[in-house]
Amino acid sequence: MFLRTMESKLFRRNRTSYPCKKRDPNRINIKIGESLFLLLAFFICSSCATLEPIQIKHPVSKVFYADYQKIWRAAMLALSDYPIESENNEKGYLKTEEIPIETIWKIPFEREKDLNSSKYTIHVKFIKGKVKSASVVKVLVLKKIFQQKGFINAPVRVPSNGLEEKTILYRILREINIEQAIANYHQKSS
Repeated sequence: MFLRTMESKLFRRNRTSYPCKKRDPNRINIKIGESLFLLLAFFICSSCATLEPIQIKHPVSKVFYADYQKIWRAAMLALSDYPIESENNEKGYLKTEEIPIETIWKIPFEREKDLNSSKYTIHVKFIKGKVKSASVVKVLVLKKIFQQKGFINAPVRVPSNGLEEKTILYRILREINIEQAIANYHQKSS
């Protein structure tokens, strides 16, 4: 009983202490107008925002802090699925044969609709260097896509989206890390 009276005193509103506010009809119209404006702005911005893939014509590159021969072997392992047309270890150059689109590399979230009759080559360039007496190699990967628009027309170069190039660089890094882990394991075990 005592708790009920305390609760009722604590949570009871005293109507005289709070002045009654009258609603302003203009205020309601402003809130509705703001809501409609924000909703309209959202639909306009979302309809104009299309996700076009980034298309590049320059090579994608990465610097590796390792020995040149290790990086060359890692690149050969990373490109083992690709048919190699020419390779030169001394000059640091690797080129694949012409590959039809979506034969080896398939983009996971989209299909190249307009590039059905296209072929591409991958060019990999290795540049040796030194940074503070440490051996470094810059690897440049360029994907050249050529689209045949007609039987008579010459092939036209189409920019790449850069995903395959970045994947090749990631595979090279992964192969280097695997080789390093195996070497560390053999060192610890012996």
